[in-house]
Amino acid sequence: CNIGNIHTMRNSLAAMSELVVPNSGVDTNVHFLQNLDACGWIDHIRLCLNASIATAEKLHLEGASVLVHCSDGWDRTTQVCCTAQLLLDPFYRSLRGLAVLIEKDWCAFGHKFNDRCGHGMSKENQERSPIFVQWLDMVYQVQSQFPDAFEYDDRVLVFLADHLFSGLFGTFLGNNEKERFGDYRCDERTVSVWSYICSPSRRDMFIHVHYKP
Repeated sequence: CNIGNIHTMRNSLAAMSELVVPNSGVDTNVHFLQNLDACGWIDHIRLCLNASIATAEKLHLEGASVLVHCSDGWDRTTQVCCTAQLLLDPFYRSLRGLAVLIEKDWCAFGHKFNDRCGHGMSKENQERSPIFVQWLDMVYQVQSQFPDAFEYDDRVLVFLADHLFSGLFGTFLGNNEKERFGDYRCDERTVSVWSYICSPSRRDMFIHVHYKP
């Protein structure tokens, strides 16, 4: 599929950040689209979506089994598998389904949130990479094309991206469930991000009013 590794994604996001949040005094409006293309972020999203679509088509159209595995198994693998499920099963396009999908394929599967987000680590940490943020962008791209197929809108994606780094919830702390629940005791000392998103008083903040199940 030619999807880049974590280092490629980190460098790509850094280049895009320089473009959209400039701090060099250079006028980035000049050749903006050319520079945006050069950072590679959009192309990486395209490759990930292509792999997800190919996976979904194999499963749905051919009834075939699909083995998905990147070099480590918890970055590109999760991105592709989650997006394929999102395309195939309308349950995962509901707000509850989004929670289930993230909990089982990201949290329980062992995505290394601490390493990838750099929680408590120096900026020089070479394990940092915006893998989960990139997946949220993938969801957004699908959602933008088929908005009425989703119960939730982009506000929940932005909320998740913000609180991936805020530390207000225990959902995205630790590299695996042993660290999250054993070492950090997040189930005792923090609350889940879903307790906020899915609460009756706040749920409507994230709902797409024209949703067609």
